[in-house]
Amino acid sequence: MVSQKDVLAGGLLILIGSGAAIVSLGYRLGSISRMGPGYFPLIVSVLIGLFGLVVVINAFWADRRDKIEFDFGYLRKLAILFAAICAFAVTIRSLGLVIAISLLVSIGRLAGGVPSLREVVMICIVMVLICIVVFNYLLGMNLPLWWA
Repeated sequence: MVSQKDVLAGGLLILIGSGAAIVSLGYRLGSISRMGPGYFPLIVSVLIGLFGLVVVINAFWADRRDKIEFDFGYLRKLAILFAAICAFAVTIRSLGLVIAISLLVSIGRLAGGVPSLREVVMICIVMVLICIVVFNYLLGMNLPLWWA
């Protein structure tokens, strides 16, 4: 049994993705190392179109006898992750990279249940070291490590 709603929704996503891809081709694309203003919109529009294709294909293959039930536990996890990202955004400039990433990891880890202290500390240390190497040394961004 084919779901007409899924076919229409997928077709709409393919149409939007195709239209956005055509518009983004009007801008300079550049290369991976020096992206132009049309590079990111092209990638996103292609992904939207591919997602629409997956929805259309799923409309023909999915078994519609199963009822979809919504679990509200995911909303709690989503709210925790949103709070972690907001805490990072608010503290990155004022408290520095080390504290901001530690807050991001500590708050974000709460979404996965009760974390162990050892696990959170190890993840914080690894993430801080990776971010310092990538952002401060490899990319040359001058992000403050500690509060000013």
